[in-house]
Amino acid sequence: MEPTTINCQEACVNGCVLGERCPNRPYLEQTRQFVANTSIDRLLEIAASRFAPPPPGKPLAPRPKAFPFKL
Repeated sequence: MEPTTINCQEACVNGCVLGERCPNRPYLEQTRQFVANTSIDRLLEIAASRFAPPPPGKPLAPRPKAFPFKL
C-alpha cells in the first residue's frame, strides 16, 4: 500500500499497516507528549466537552434517517 492512497481509518483499525512510511507518524510523538503532560482531570474535561449539548441558541444538526432506503 502506498501512503498517498491508503485510508488509515479503515486500513489501520488494528494498528498501522505502513510502519515507518506512515504519513501520520509525525503526529504520534505530539500525541504522546500531550497525553503524558495533561492531567487526567483535564483529559476527562476535554472528553466531556465533546459530548456536551450545543450552547443555547445554536440549532441542532438534523438527525439522519435510520434507513436511507425503502424497505
